[in-house]
Amino acid sequence: MAESRFVDIQRTITSAGTVVSVRGELDVHACPQFRRTLIAGVVTGGVIEVDLSEVTFVDSAALSALVDGRTIAAQYRGELRLSAVGPTVARLLSAAGVDGLFPSQAVVA
Repeated sequence: MAESRFVDIQRTITSAGTVVSVRGELDVHACPQFRRTLIAGVVTGGVIEVDLSEVTFVDSAALSALVDGRTIAAQYRGELRLSAVGPTVARLLSAAGVDGLFPSQAVVA
């Protein structure tokens, strides 16, 4: 089974909430780390912003992790937002019918 070529996932706590920054390929191989990082952020409550500005690939496992993260955030009275969504990721979110689930979804051309 091939591994992701590259992914870097960072969690930063700010005064406004938690930012989860992803760089590289967010695929089935990167999703366990991505899920752990999202959950660590959402259990603190508040706003969790997932910065997708440097994501080069997203698959269905990543979409599932985002939807699950949103659900868990709501259970902790938080909110999961996507930022800097590129056109490729935006098309995938739309095709999967989940684009309306995430507030403040700024699409970057």
